[in-house]
Amino acid sequence: MPSQNSEPDEINDIELATQLSLLDLNVKGKKHGEVVADDQDEELARAIKESLRSSSNSKQRSWSTSIGSSSTIDCDLSPGMNYCNPEFWNQRFCYNHFSDGTPVCCGCVRLKRSDLEYFDLGDGRTICRDCYSTSIKCTQQIEPLLNNVLQFFKEKGMEIQEQVPVFLVTRMEMSRHTSQGTSLGHVHPNATIFGLTHVLPYGSIDLRSVTSSSLRGRQVILEEKDYEVTGCKATIMVLYGLPMCMTGGVLAHEMMHAWLGIQGICQVMGHEWLDWFESKDPQGSYSSIEEAQYARNLKKAYKHLVEVDSSRAYGDGFRDAKHSVAKYGLRNVINHIRRYRALPN
Repeated sequence: MPSQNSEPDEINDIELATQLSLLDLNVKGKKHGEVVADDQDEELARAIKESLRSSSNSKQRSWSTSIGSSSTIDCDLSPGMNYCNPEFWNQRFCYNHFSDGTPVCCGCVRLKRSDLEYFDLGDGRTICRDCYSTSIKCTQQIEPLLNNVLQFFKEKGMEIQEQVPVFLVTRMEMSRHTSQGTSLGHVHPNATIFGLTHVLPYGSIDLRSVTSSSLRGRQVILEEKDYEVTGCKATIMVLYGLPMCMTGGVLAHEMMHAWLGIQGICQVMGHEWLDWFESKDPQGSYSSIEEAQYARNLKKAYKHLVEVDSSRAYGDGFRDAKHSVAKYGLRNVINHIRRYRALPN
């Protein structure tokens, strides 16, 4: 069990447990709220893509981007009423499908159609085959993505020189570490927490990390290993099984906690990393136009979830921080937060 002195300092509570309300915001209307490229960074992005492609053993296949055609899930519960249409996938469906057992992908938040294969991650989440093929499924896979995020911080003038261990964990392990509450208060037991940062200047933490995974039919089988982390000022835990771009966004958010723990600006860093990574991720690294389009849609969908978050700490905090960055510049906002522990007025 974790040390009594090692309660989480900050957490990322973007919750897919609230998928219905997030998609509802998409129907009712959104709340309104320097990229430097070089050959080395592009090679790093290609290496990440190739690493993930080989680890997933994916074959040539079609990608379900759902761009140009309707993707309605037919039902007879309330035909013609209460339909939701997420703009990035053009998937039109009835709200009743959220409560009738229809699987929802934990990555792209698409409901399962008969022609899409979904896999069981073993912790109450399901994932579509498209998201699964790019997902980060064990701690070893996260290293090239971590290097990418560290490069992003370096280009922003915020180089992180101290080692920050990062572990991929299951939903149950994440819940175990948040069961006693956090600095933001109590976490609902059914919430899906994407990331967690433990700040441990003098303590230690025990955790169980995912070391490997395999697919048996439609069930993901995991192997886990126990670790005791000591002597590190911060330790990051990220939920396993998320698509690469989502994992990177969560990791950038949590890395900001290790550097500076103000929620709104952490959301901004995760959001900005997605734009930065897209500039480093040339279409040539994809095997097909459909795969490249799917990746773009997934990044847009995840950014949208951040933008429409209705919570005070993350949603309003993100919009306030984004406004400050647009007005004063990232460097000035960061310096102000470090000095006053608050955003500029």
